[in-house]
Amino acid sequence: PPDCLLCQPQTFGCHPLVGCEECNCSGPGIQELTDPTCDTDSGQCKCRPNVTGRRCDTCSPGFHGYPRCRPCDCHEAGTAPGVCDPLTGQCYCK
Repeated sequence: PPDCLLCQPQTFGCHPLVGCEECNCSGPGIQELTDPTCDTDSGQCKCRPNVTGRRCDTCSPGFHGYPRCRPCDCHEAGTAPGVCDPLTGQCYCK
């Protein structure tokens, strides 16, 4: 079994059976390309604004078009508030 007390940079978890896992942060979605580290316990990468996911690889709710993650541009009167298709930006009618 792996013998780890502390994970190396860009890894997390320190699991007794599998050891540390790589962060695998998504380059376009992280705050700093020069610092692709993640939380040593959860593996959560440091995401840019409006980006989410453990690896920072999807847009936050209300945004679409990863990696740019632009705000949904929906008419509030006829659509579900703050929600659109995360890939296309298509609004969802009420």
